[in-house]
Amino acid sequence: MNTLSVALMKSRAEVDRLRHDIRTPLNHILGYSELLIETAQDHQRLDLIVFLKHIRDIGRSVSYSVATIPTLVSERAWLREVVSPKLDSIVGELNEVVAHAKNLDDPPFFCDLARIRFASEQLQALVSD
Repeated sequence: MNTLSVALMKSRAEVDRLRHDIRTPLNHILGYSELLIETAQDHQRLDLIVFLKHIRDIGRSVSYSVATIPTLVSERAWLREVVSPKLDSIVGELNEVVAHAKNLDDPPFFCDLARIRFASEQLQALVSD
């Protein structure tokens, strides 16, 4: 096996590991945003649904970006450039949801929002390392 083949295998293994590490918090963002959309629909809060769908859609975009990480570049630098701004958008949308949901009497709703925020922070940490 030549040096380039070994380097490619190592790079692919690193990318696969990074994708694996990112998927758990990303799946939390996707899953909890879906649950919150349903909860907002139950409360007939169309104002919240718009923000929550945007969070879900950004999460899907991050998922696509992670699935297409190039192997011959610095993976983390690429993720910082491509994924970090999307994660910042998720946090911004979460802040909007909190601002609009102040009068919502549904403690589990706010717990799930906190879970999305925590998952976003985990992703930022993974991307930033």
